[in-house]
Amino acid sequence: QIDSVTASANNLTAVNTPVSTTGKVVDTTIATIESSLVSWWDLNETSGTRADAVTASGNDLTDNNTVGYALGKVQDSAVDAENVASFIEGNSEYLSTADTSFDKGNESFSYGGWFNFPTGGTFVYLMSKVNASNTSYMLYANSSNQLISRLSSDGTATTDVTTGAITPGTWFFAIAVYDSVNDLQKVSLNGGAFVTAANSTGAYASSTADLTWSAINISTAPLYDTTQADVNCFYNSALTLAEINALY
Repeated sequence: QIDSVTASANNLTAVNTPVSTTGKVVDTTIATIESSLVSWWDLNETSGTRADAVTASGNDLTDNNTVGYALGKVQDSAVDAENVASFIEGNSEYLSTADTSFDKGNESFSYGGWFNFPTGGTFVYLMSKVNASNTSYMLYANSSNQLISRLSSDGTATTDVTTGAITPGTWFFAIAVYDSVNDLQKVSLNGGAFVTAANSTGAYASSTADLTWSAINISTAPLYDTTQADVNCFYNSALTLAEINALY
């Protein structure tokens, strides 16, 4: 978890981020990416609002339909248990933020964290900025349990980057990246090499949809999923593999 954050308008003096080693967490300062960190959600709460550790209250996540919790993937120590956000599809549970910090234009950004979904064979929505009329970006798993990062230029046409299959019921660390300088879409699974594709649809759309967890199309025809999420983040930069592995 983040040990200490001194933030003013998203400018940080120090960010200590977790690296998992033998089931425990070692804190280390990631000086090269702290300036582009927009939000960091530990998702340690047992109910209600999930706090953003970077921007006080501004980018907190709204609890919709009483999102539950479970024992977390990332632990401070064996005696200091951390929780995860645990979503149940049948209860229409999801987290969301309407903050405009995530309404991206044609600029680099990265997002993701730890996720788990108990059963496969269906579409699973992890993080998304999608409504019925406009898709901007989303991270999800398809019916073959492959991780997909999707980007759209006009809200309709999309470019996908697809990884190998994920084993349902296991935690995985996924970071989706858009590199605006080279117009590339990338995704890294468990700190592995990027799967990369040219963003064939051009500069991506800036959707006004909420950024949501475990749901899409919440304003019109909502779809929900049974998933878990732990320690998620959003950066205003195209993270490198070295930076992603430092987070991993």
